[in-house]
Amino acid sequence: MVGLCTRGVTCEQTGGFVTENYQPKRDSPATAMYVPHPARWGAPRRNTLMSAARLAGMTGNIVLVPEPVAAAAHFNRLAPGSSLAVYDLGSGTFDVAVVAASPQGFTVLAEDGLPDLGGTDMDQLLLEYVGRQVSNRDAAKWQLLLRPESTADRRAQRALIEDVRAAKEALSRHPQTVVPMPEPFADVTVTRPELEALIRPNLTRTVELLSSTIAASGVHPMSLAGIYLVGGASRMPLVGTLIGERLRVAPASLDQPETAVALGA
Repeated sequence: MVGLCTRGVTCEQTGGFVTENYQPKRDSPATAMYVPHPARWGAPRRNTLMSAARLAGMTGNIVLVPEPVAAAAHFNRLAPGSSLAVYDLGSGTFDVAVVAASPQGFTVLAEDGLPDLGGTDMDQLLLEYVGRQVSNRDAAKWQLLLRPESTADRRAQRALIEDVRAAKEALSRHPQTVVPMPEPFADVTVTRPELEALIRPNLTRTVELLSSTIAASGVHPMSLAGIYLVGGASRMPLVGTLIGERLRVAPASLDQPETAVALGA
């Protein structure tokens, strides 16, 4: 979730975010611009998003679409009366919603989220784990990676953060991977069970919120047309495992779940 034009973020910067995230509707007139937004955003934030869209240079008919509605539209052509749940684990936040289809379109039945939890939190846990494996080799050098003082230190830090993120993503496809480390540290091998032990508490929070949101919608999990995984961090196999254990429903995903909202808008 993005806080619009607040906490140091200007409307001009938000305009850049809008430009990156909107998608023209393929089966709509060329003048229609569909811009997704978190379902929990009230009128003030939606109005600010509309202003940002104008600042980004959009003209014509701009339509704001709740993100779970956009994801639902991309995943499934729901029959009227059907409902589905959207589990959206992005880089910075977690959002969940239950969406129902009607002849007039989609309605959000229930929604919730965790603004303090996302894929970058998993990256941080893995970085700390790697640090525990190597920092005793040269504690001062490790601290320079965490708190860089020179251009070279900052470059090394950026490379390490990117390598840790890549390792997390690789473990969604492979049972183990290697995090390359700068000198004087040795490369670190990480297994999927090791990563899952680190992230299980956070992912358990998301699944508990998914369960309570489905309950709040009044729809039984077995009556849903599906539970759909959205956001790049939802690729992690443990997500599907925990959902299946808790709700007895196997979730569905795409090859690129991070694109579901944008492509459905």
